Amino acid sequence: MPVVPCQQCGTEFYVRPARYNAGKGKYCSRKCAGEAKLKNDTVSCPWCGKQFVKRAGQIYCSRSCGASANHAAHNRHGTEQNRCIVCEKKFTHGVSKHICSNACLVKHREGISNSGYTLFDDPWATGAIPPDKYAHELYRQPDPVLGF
Repeated sequence: MPVVPCQQCGTEFYVRPARYNAGKGKYCSRKCAGEAKLKNDTVSCPWCGKQFVKRAGQIYCSRSCGASANHAAHNRHGTEQNRCIVCEKKFTHGVSKHICSNACLVKHREGISNSGYTLFDDPWATGAIPPDKYAHELYRQPDPVLGF
């Protein structure tokens, strides 16, 4: 019967032979196992260098560091200039390929932009869809099924 020392506090305890052979009898209690996990899993963030307690599958200290690293990994060159569809400014790194900042993203989601386009405008009223040239009337007829 194997009696082994705890890797955290050093007290000796009994481990079943099957657990010992599987390499699982390392700590005398759950408390020692938890302390050892916190102690051993403190790593530095590869993006910003900040020290943090690593959880399962975690690489970066925060979501923002992970997003920044992912963005940098996929846009290695970063010299391509895009034009924002909301404010029409040129940018290289933005929220997406078409939107430059979070403020413009909020405006886009609300449907407000400098060009006067809104998300919920009637496409026939704005002229985006021309009237039917074969209809008797030049204005659209409401669809009884769709309701508009």
